[in-house]
Amino acid sequence: ADGENCDEGAEGALDQERRLAARVRACDVEGALALLRDAERVSPRMLNMIVSVRLAGGEAATVVGEWLAGECRWLTGDRRRVTLEMLTPPFSAPTMRLPVHTPAAPHSAGEAEARGIKLTAPIYNNVLAAFAREASPRAVLRWCARMEADCVPLDRIAANIALRAHTQLGDPAEASALLRRMLAASDEARRPDLVSYNTLLSAYAEAGQPVAAEALLVAL
Repeated sequence: ADGENCDEGAEGALDQERRLAARVRACDVEGALALLRDAERVSPRMLNMIVSVRLAGGEAATVVGEWLAGECRWLTGDRRRVTLEMLTPPFSAPTMRLPVHTPAAPHSAGEAEARGIKLTAPIYNNVLAAFAREASPRAVLRWCARMEADCVPLDRIAANIALRAHTQLGDPAEASALLRRMLAASDEARRPDLVSYNTLLSAYAEAGQPVAAEALLVAL
């Protein structure tokens, strides 16, 4: 019986995602939000779909980011408990179930994980990329600071966007410090790639620091 209930629950979650995806394809933001509010289960992919359609509709990244932060607080508060897993294929993250009762929304990843909630970088990266597209380097760095305040380490995607933001602000020293933190990361998903190194080389070139650029090339 438990297996049948699980199968029914999984099918119900997929049906909710399909209906939400249809609203997103129709660019029906209000309809998509209504489905999210009424859903018995909410998957991380559902949140990301709404973030994507709102950004595609021209809403400012600041507005969408504040909505996302508020929505996560609401979902992890009195009404729902959430597991925010990696939003990458095959999207196998478990869905969020309605609990009988949960305490107030957690304020850190540590508190969140104690209640079965896992906050990870991909849920933030859609908004971070939107700030980058808006050419708002300070907004990029503020959003990265929010991630770190939530005890969510920057993954390679987020860190590379932050590296570019430091470059745009003419601050190769901060870019270099960030690259060193990436190199020290034990998680391969947080370590630098060619984009990371090229971004820092560009920062040195734009700042007129050929010696630093040469040192980086030698280190490679």
